[in-house]
Amino acid sequence: MAKAQDSLPKKDPDRVHYATGVLLGAEDFQAEQDYHRGRLARALAYTVGHGTVAGLEVVYQAQQAAGETNPSRPERLLLEPGLAIDRLGRMIEVPRPRCLKLADWYQAQSPQLLRQAWHEADALWAGAPSGVAADLFVRFVVCE
Repeated sequence: MAKAQDSLPKKDPDRVHYATGVLLGAEDFQAEQDYHRGRLARALAYTVGHGTVAGLEVVYQAQQAAGETNPSRPERLLLEPGLAIDRLGRMIEVPRPRCLKLADWYQAQSPQLLRQAWHEADALWAGAPSGVAADLFVRFVVCE
């Protein structure tokens, strides 16, 4: 399945001008949406910049053994709901919590990438844990 492309153009979109009696096609409505999305993106980029607006806290949750009242849970990172602005001014919304199961993530990585990401605690960081350091990125994906 091909990925949907963002219809928001890199340059400023032209404003659509309608006239009575003119037959409108899907591209006309898409152009109107692109115009308004582009204006909103520019306003957000100039006033807010890019980055986290609200929420999006990343929380580590250790593995949990099954108990009498709760099931077992693997070790994971939990991304809380929130809103961010990407570098083009587009809004990225995470409406509900998302989780990354760390065991599944490790298994999906190549051994070479894991070796490159390994950081050993040294004298400057006494008491800090050794381990794989990874950045978590949220990206804009066009809804299909």
